[in-house]
Amino acid sequence: MMIKSKVLNDGAWKEVLAKNKGVKDNGLLKTLADIKKLGEEDHDDAQAILDQIQKLAGQLKKSKEIAAAPAVGKFLAELTSAADTAVRDVAKAKAEADKKAKAELEAKKREEHKGGKEEEGEEESDDATELLTTKLVPLLRQVAKGQVMHTLVAKSGKQVVVMLSRKPISPSRRKLLADQLGGGSTKYYPGHCSLEGGATTFALKAEVAGMAKLIKAALLEQTGLRLNKVKCRGEDGDDNDEDEPTAAKGKTPEDAEAASGKAAEDSSPSADDGGKPPTGMTRPFELSASVGRGGKNLEEDVQAVQAALNRRMDAKLDVDGRCGTATINAIMAFQKAIGQSRPDGRVDPGRGTANKLAGTGKLDPPPPPPSPKKLPDLGEPVLNRAPLVWHGMRDVLDHNIGELKRAIRQEYADENPRLLAEIDQNVQRVDVILEKLDDRLAHALERANGAREAKARKVELDSAKAIMADYVGFIKGEPLIDHIDKNPFGVDTQLRKSITDSLKHVAKAMS
Repeated sequence: MMIKSKVLNDGAWKEVLAKNKGVKDNGLLKTLADIKKLGEEDHDDAQAILDQIQKLAGQLKKSKEIAAAPAVGKFLAELTSAADTAVRDVAKAKAEADKKAKAELEAKKREEHKGGKEEEGEEESDDATELLTTKLVPLLRQVAKGQVMHTLVAKSGKQVVVMLSRKPISPSRRKLLADQLGGGSTKYYPGHCSLEGGATTFALKAEVAGMAKLIKAALLEQTGLRLNKVKCRGEDGDDNDEDEPTAAKGKTPEDAEAASGKAAEDSSPSADDGGKPPTGMTRPFELSASVGRGGKNLEEDVQAVQAALNRRMDAKLDVDGRCGTATINAIMAFQKAIGQSRPDGRVDPGRGTANKLAGTGKLDPPPPPPSPKKLPDLGEPVLNRAPLVWHGMRDVLDHNIGELKRAIRQEYADENPRLLAEIDQNVQRVDVILEKLDDRLAHALERANGAREAKARKVELDSAKAIMADYVGFIKGEPLIDHIDKNPFGVDTQLRKSITDSLKHVAKAMS
């Protein structure tokens, strides 16, 4: 069984019902019994059961029978608190199980990919015509916007075929290019394609003399796009081959502009150092391991992060592959700029910071920091103002909880969508505080103020006191309040202080 809380079981609720004959079960008993049927991997079922328990317990706590049975109210408060704790435990267990399953799946895939058999099979299934024509057009647009692509150029005589890809290109693609050239003696030039000094530049691992014009002609034939300027160079940058710029005449003005690099004005490199990109980037942003404080800091990964930081925020780092203080500080500055309230100076593959570093163009302005409210001066404790005090306190709580939600969502904005969905689901659970501390007290106080006879006023005040006792029991047994107040996202919520000060003020007003 996954949930082992002493409170979250049907036996404990049976004992409470036996001792309090006036209390009727509303389905809570059966729902608690369902916990026994859960297996260790039934995370989704556990979350659904816990949600139902919280709902049923909340309904019971609002009933008149519970108001007359303090012991039952106390048990239900403990039950709700235990359910909240269990929800967090289940979410954590589910995340760990998903992580483990993902790791096992990746290990299986790596095993299947040994020898390249699966990769070759996948490539054979691709449509060669689309890969070298229609699918090439959007990749050229991405290059024009500052992205770096892997490339493989095949040459037979004076005929050339060009392939681009966001991922490393397998050697098995060579057959596809050779077939496109019609067979014969073929040479292959792997490398990277990027925008340098306004030119679509191919950095290749072989001789480049005369290649620029051939590649330009090949891209025109394959895509119909007439690129304005194409350049080839060796990976060391010493050997350059450049064609003469021509007027852009693509299929459409939009295509021609994208292919010529004019659409990438924000992300085009400057010519400060002879036309080479100031970022130091020579390949698409991709990490094999963590970089930064406490990371593995493999040289190629550190270089990728340093280059991306230079490109996205002009960090002016030396792209030397050494993760020192300057690099860690630049990572933290970047994390602050994208809205993270607790930068850790570390970039993990596939996580939010890495996803944002892989982007193009200038960073958007950072989001405004959280702006929680404080409870205003409550003034003299008089009965006719007491409802306003309670309404005002709930407004402050609503605002501060909203600011916390915004901070949490901003912190994880660039994470995996599945993780974001789980985080959002857990964030919504803080709403239980406003649901429990509802406006019943304010309504009872308003009725007391409006009562013309002393007897009627006393009845309403007694009702208000009972509601207050319910609230006090809730805040004493609800750990979520302190958990929110101690949040690490920089939001000074002050929930417990606001609630306690308001209850004391209202109590004085009623006396």
